[in-house]
Amino acid sequence: MVKVKILSAEDLKLRGMEEVKPGVYQKIKKVVPLVNYLLPELSEQKQELIFRWADKHVSLNDIYSSKHWTSRDKIVKEWHKFFKSYLTLPYPRFNKYKVELMYNSKLDVSNTIMHVKMVEDMLQIVGVIPNDTKEFCRGISLVPNEEMKKFSYKITVTNLI
Repeated sequence: MVKVKILSAEDLKLRGMEEVKPGVYQKIKKVVPLVNYLLPELSEQKQELIFRWADKHVSLNDIYSSKHWTSRDKIVKEWHKFFKSYLTLPYPRFNKYKVELMYNSKLDVSNTIMHVKMVEDMLQIVGVIPNDTKEFCRGISLVPNEEMKKFSYKITVTNLI
């Protein structure tokens, strides 16, 4: 009997592999430390989109403390680009949904809401959700979790069918 171990994209990256096409990895000569990553996944059992990343965050204070609207706009566009680069797969349409953010970082709980807003905006742009109003979004949870790796984040968007 042959034993097979299935590795996640994160495990492959940590082993010096690089994604050259969606789902296709190859060994890279120089191993670069993994700083920022986001892995959108679609759970078959529950119809969830799961986003995981580390070592990068935006705080509500980052947006409100910017002196000029162009500074705020630059931050928002940077995060939209960050999330958009990972949302290329044909995800299903969620009519009603809820969002949970679990994290372990120095941010105060309420300051993490910008991550949720950026994900919702991107899901709306690509057509996964129709809108982020209360008609469609049925709840948001922000949960600090000290058992997670330091400076890591996980957003789960669940379809409420």
